Amino acid sequence: MEKSNQFAQHLAKVFTPHPRNNNDDEIEAYLDAPCQLSPSLKAFSPTKVRQFINQLNPHKAPGYDLIDGTVLKNLPRKARVLLKSICNSVLLLCYFPVQWKYVQIIMIAKPGKPPTEASSYRPISLLPIMPKVFERLLFHRLDETIHIDSLLPINQFGGFRNSHSSIRQCHRVVDKIKESFEGKKMCTSVFLDIQQAFDKVWHRELLYKLKVHLPVHLYLLLKCQVNDIFKSKSMTNCLSPH
Repeated sequence: MEKSNQFAQHLAKVFTPHPRNNNDDEIEAYLDAPCQLSPSLKAFSPTKVRQFINQLNPHKAPGYDLIDGTVLKNLPRKARVLLKSICNSVLLLCYFPVQWKYVQIIMIAKPGKPPTEASSYRPISLLPIMPKVFERLLFHRLDETIHIDSLLPINQFGGFRNSHSSIRQCHRVVDKIKESFEGKKMCTSVFLDIQQAFDKVWHRELLYKLKVHLPVHLYLLLKCQVNDIFKSKSMTNCLSPH
């Protein structure tokens, strides 16, 4: 129990956002303003739900409910239709179920680090399989919106974008260097490594940007998912290190 408390205190410190900016009042006022009315999002089709279920890796560790990909792949047709109805209800109501937010965290020791320090362990989050299916469906819908509206610059690369892997970015940089070299031009670059950028992000400002650029229903759904997670610290269970 004492070890779990030490891990919980360490993770709470790690995931504490940086101090806020000077434009807090403007951001808070915009987030509190009513959203514009807009049509509901198109429902997920049974074919799309079945496609993402078939893509699940049966060897992935399950979450606290012990349901893995093999279980979903062997569901009868009526159960898959029910799962599709649940996902569409979440999409329609813009409400992410609380039961889907419980995360089981296992602390894995980092090689060569002193085992007596909490910072020597890497947290691994085990999510239930049901929200994973929904998040894949939602990501596909979100990716379509980003692509149609060109919300992200084409030169922004990341593992979450198709045909924009880090290897392709390396090829692009090398190509720019060769182009400058052949044209006898100077090629400059800036490399910035932000420590714990994902852990320390200010979620209110992130929601502000989502509200500006995304359709209302996508924004409200992501807002529900983010807000409830950080309101309750009881949704994180720290287990003994493995």
